[in-house]
Amino acid sequence: MRKFGLIFSLVTILTVAIFSSCNKQKEEKLKGRWTLTGGSIVNIEDYSYFFTFTDQEVTISTKKSDSDNIEECASGNYVVKNNVLTIGAQTVFCQYLTYSGDWDIETLKSNVLIIRQTSNGTNTLEFVK
Repeated sequence: MRKFGLIFSLVTILTVAIFSSCNKQKEEKLKGRWTLTGGSIVNIEDYSYFFTFTDQEVTISTKKSDSDNIEECASGNYVVKNNVLTIGAQTVFCQYLTYSGDWDIETLKSNVLIIRQTSNGTNTLEFVK
């Protein structure tokens, strides 16, 4: 019985370490400025949208097509856990949209990010770095 407990403890520790490592790798890939290139809920013809991820904070900004001025819409903390990106930015409208909440990470590569939110219908956002 004691041997079973020891094996169970080791398996649990290894599992936690592996998932924690994966989450940290995803957070490292997220760091930097991402430009929104498409999605089901945005107007990218009149505005450019940027999500900038630092250590634990995300800043969401926009730039009107006919301007060089980048305006910050929202910022807040974010967490990556079990392939879910949780954005804790204040719930303010950024060009009539809000980006807070849980987003499933569909694709995360060094230069491509696709996230999907299904809490209020299905919303997909596609980014390049």
